[in-house]
Amino acid sequence: MKVTVQQMRKMFKHGNQEAFEKTVDEINKCFKLLKMDNAVAYAHIFAQFRGETDYKNFDETFNYSEERLKAIWRKYRENPKLAALHGRNSEHSANQKAIADTVYDNRKELGNGTGDGYKYRGRGIMQLTGRHNYTLATKLYTETFKEKVDYINHPDLLLKNYKHNVRASFMDLLGKKCNVYVNIIENDKPGFAKYRKAFDMIMSKINNGLPKEDKEKRWEYFKENLSVIFHEPIK
Repeated sequence: MKVTVQQMRKMFKHGNQEAFEKTVDEINKCFKLLKMDNAVAYAHIFAQFRGETDYKNFDETFNYSEERLKAIWRKYRENPKLAALHGRNSEHSANQKAIADTVYDNRKELGNGTGDGYKYRGRGIMQLTGRHNYTLATKLYTETFKEKVDYINHPDLLLKNYKHNVRASFMDLLGKKCNVYVNIIENDKPGFAKYRKAFDMIMSKINNGLPKEDKEKRWEYFKENLSVIFHEPIK
């Protein structure tokens, strides 16, 4: 089973048309390599792709309003003056580098030190983020593809080369064990509910800090992907 450009166009109605054509072969290669070439895995992973980038903006933007900053990040909720200083409002545009460094610098779970926030901002279809994840993707890439790459010193490879955009994204999924979680199906539950545990585990690894309503949007993307795009019978 392979993903087609036509299916990608249906999932990502505002996606980058060139990116569909340039990445579909690599996408299929990576799904097969990680043993995720089935409808359920496709539905899970493409739901996350849609939530992260919608297959159009592969360089993380920090063009947030001050209100959105407070909605997403605790640091700004606890410091509304900083949100007003950095966020987009009627007086000024967003200070995107300052926002990235504020939310990502010195984050232990990302492996970031001071000054790493913007440098290791989200890139690629999966928005690979943080020094730790760029380092892990480099290691897993070498082990998986038997080629050398250096995302640590050359993070913009993900923006300059579609192959690295895709492969680094799948190495991020591999590092988060999403290739394992997609196989969790609770067959004692009806309909879509049997896939919810897997979805929640994947979601917790990819972007657990999202507001609940944004997580639920991705759940709806999953259900649409599974039933409409990949025609999996829902029993």
